[in-house]
Amino acid sequence: MKVIIQWFKGLFLIGLILIFLSFFLEWYSFKTYFENEITVSWGYNLFYGWRSPLFSVFNETERPIDFSIPFFINFMLIGIIIISGYVVFFLSIEKASSLEKHKIYAYINGTLLLLVSCYILLFPIMYLLQNNLYFPLFYMINPDSGLTTIYSVGLGYILQLFSFPLLFPYSLFYIRTIMVYDQEEDTVEKRVSKIVDRYQEPLELDKFIAEEEAIVSSYNKL
Repeated sequence: MKVIIQWFKGLFLIGLILIFLSFFLEWYSFKTYFENEITVSWGYNLFYGWRSPLFSVFNETERPIDFSIPFFINFMLIGIIIISGYVVFFLSIEKASSLEKHKIYAYINGTLLLLVSCYILLFPIMYLLQNNLYFPLFYMINPDSGLTTIYSVGLGYILQLFSFPLLFPYSLFYIRTIMVYDQEEDTVEKRVSKIVDRYQEPLELDKFIAEEEAIVSSYNKL
């Protein structure tokens, strides 16, 4: 089992690296050619949106609508990647004597999986379908105009896509470990509470105060 967990951890670290690299690579591109000359060229990056190396009126008319992801979400995911990498390297849950402080990291790993899945699913829906762009790869020739257009997902999206199955096993192990710990801890607390309630004698405060006053009164008479 330990060997399997180590494999999961290694895959998890590779997945983190792939996600980090995906932020600096192109996620999608399409190019239009006329007699082997590029007339339209656009590429999408998470930080810069749609960019083009060409400067022409025709190229600008083909610019897709930019549904930019807010910067703070991108930076938040990068921050989560860094924290997750630090935790896996230096705060191994397998060797932890107490799992209490690892609860927050389980939530972080869960958030990481959620954000990555949102990027993978929402990008084709919000960015490509809204702009009538083909997914994941398409080659189109217009016989009337003589234009040839190539649509393709970029390396950035491919890395993000591959990262999810690499992250999932260790994240699931991490989250499940914390859930089992919480359940066991909750069960122990309930058992202790039941034992205390069963055997604890009820305190009669009025009787206790009266006895104390009687003792003090008899002491004063002496």
